[in-house]
Amino acid sequence: MVRLLCAVAAIATMAPAVASAQHQNRGSNPAQHQSARGSHGIYQIGQRPTTFRRMNVGTYRYPRGHRYRNWAVGSILPSLFLSSSYYFNNYGAMGLGAPPPGYVWVRYGPDLLLVDRRNGRVADVISNAFY
Repeated sequence: MVRLLCAVAAIATMAPAVASAQHQNRGSNPAQHQSARGSHGIYQIGQRPTTFRRMNVGTYRYPRGHRYRNWAVGSILPSLFLSSSYYFNNYGAMGLGAPPPGYVWVRYGPDLLLVDRRNGRVADVISNAFY
């Protein structure tokens, strides 16, 4: 009986400390923080959000010497497309999150590509994102 009372007393004194630690850590997890913000957060490569919607935008003009092609994950995009002229920054209107650090959204014709800024490697392709 004495052991049981000691155990109950120990648990009762530890409970407020555990609850306080859990309260202080709230929001330190990026996923928890992201959902608390209610925004689209950072885009998770390969995980198309259910909020995604295609966008009607103007005609795309390919640079001289380029025409439409299907890009695959792992392909290297020519450096010409790694300039702000081709970046697509209105991803929130499409229900997409921001690109992860070091990546950028690039419009290529009707497609939206997630590209590594350092080497031009395509990390994700959203085909027919634009109409």
